[in-house]
Amino acid sequence: MHQEKYNLNWHTFSDHVGSMLLEMLSSSDFSDVTIVSEDGKAFKAHRNILAASSIVLKSIFEIDKEKHIVLLL
Repeated sequence: MHQEKYNLNWHTFSDHVGSMLLEMLSSSDFSDVTIVSEDGKAFKAHRNILAASSIVLKSIFEIDKEKHIVLLL
């Protein structure tokens, strides 16, 4: 049987990822975490971005993958 091979290239992928991340950071549309500081200020955040930045946060998010999480700092 003959197997076909495909090669998909996205030449502007790195540019797109950078602009997409900036857009996500400036929008709270898809945020699924709320971070609350000592003084009571609340910030919306994105679980995937926080998990990529911290092994500790990643382990917290793995406990419940579907619910909105509130982190008290």
